[in-house]
Amino acid sequence: MIHGILAILFVYIIKDLCVGIKVTHICGLEPSFINNTIYNENFRRIFPHFCYDKQYVDGLMRKDFPILNQNNKEFDEFIYFDNAASTHKPKSVINAISDFYSTYYSNINRSPDPSTRRATLEYEKSREKVAKFINAEYVDEIIFTGGATNSINLVAKILRNKVLKEGDVILLPISEHNSNIVPWQIVYKNLCEIKFIEICDNGNINLEYLETLFQNYNVKLLSIAHTSNVLGNIQPIKQIIEVAHKHNSLVLVDACQTLAHITVDVRDLDCDFLVGSSHKMYGPTGIGFLYGKRDILESLDPCEGGGGTIQDLTFDATAFLGLPYKFEPGTPPIAQAIGFGAALDFINKVTVEKIRAHERELVKYLCEKLQRFTRIHGPNSNTLRAPIVSFSVDNINSFDLSCLLASRKIALRSGKHCAHLIHEAHTKVDNTIRVSLAMYNNYKEVDIFIEEVISCMKLLKSGK
Repeated sequence: MIHGILAILFVYIIKDLCVGIKVTHICGLEPSFINNTIYNENFRRIFPHFCYDKQYVDGLMRKDFPILNQNNKEFDEFIYFDNAASTHKPKSVINAISDFYSTYYSNINRSPDPSTRRATLEYEKSREKVAKFINAEYVDEIIFTGGATNSINLVAKILRNKVLKEGDVILLPISEHNSNIVPWQIVYKNLCEIKFIEICDNGNINLEYLETLFQNYNVKLLSIAHTSNVLGNIQPIKQIIEVAHKHNSLVLVDACQTLAHITVDVRDLDCDFLVGSSHKMYGPTGIGFLYGKRDILESLDPCEGGGGTIQDLTFDATAFLGLPYKFEPGTPPIAQAIGFGAALDFINKVTVEKIRAHERELVKYLCEKLQRFTRIHGPNSNTLRAPIVSFSVDNINSFDLSCLLASRKIALRSGKHCAHLIHEAHTKVDNTIRVSLAMYNNYKEVDIFIEEVISCMKLLKSGK
């Protein structure tokens, strides 16, 4: 038995070294004898204690996602590595939405009939689930929106003139998604000054440098992503918020690339606003949320009006409802909210801790392989990285490589990833390829991906 195991180990060590030799041959690198055997898919099958809940990830949990289990030739063995753009949906989410439309569909807050009461109840239950998920103190601190972009635009509008005034400064890191730059540029053009924060090599903000910015400028708002959608780095967000609050500045946190991967506690962070999107959390598109501290939201006026927001109306004035309804005009995304609630139930069932443990090991394995023949942008330490890895290859266009990989049934993203400034000022390359992982991805998929990248690079370098 022992001899058999040793023989198997020997085979996988040789196989792993062969991959290194193959990479060396194609890319002209120095031979690497880093032993990554313990991250090998088959090795982990023999020694499951090397992987956190691997059986669940590779088996039972993947079966919860219908798109990963299609009897469809086009999508057979399809590898989805574009989870930072959007995640797949488990059956429970699909069923929750279908159940709403097929058994109790109705608008909310409109009638005492059973379907309306049920729809309203389920809609508000989802709000409660979001509040609990991020540990908000009050349920009415959660405002449903069309998504995180919509949430940031909402904050930008309701802060204008009441909080942010002429001559004030808004701070934004250069690493931000365009959705956390453009709204501020539009709403505060010719009113406030927008200053951009440089970042370190690992993507994070230097706290001493941040302190000097607050000392030198009249900063009233810092809007920042907790996790970069390009570099995957996780900012020391609590310490950043402490610096901002010391100088009486509000802080908005974009948590889109964090919420599905790492525990977020708004009371512990003490952020003033936080935004997220359902579709990046295994939920449906078309809905996100804005969290805001109750006292701040109560002091602000709506920037849009419509049904569902009004307490009373005369020929001269409007009296609005309280939180959260004064910021939710019109018919809300009811089905999406119900699906979002089901997605949070699913995440809670798996647990964020297990998701983080699995993804941390998987992204470590991916980086160990990729760094042999590509340039990885972002942090070196995988403890500081979400499951997002952007890379570039010298003398190979990222779009060309991604197109070849797409033809081999691997979905990922190439380009600027809606983050133009970080490519211009930090990565120093025009575009990158981004691999982003989720709870249902596994080591076998990473192994296939690495083999296909090597093959595609060889093809592109040959010019054929």
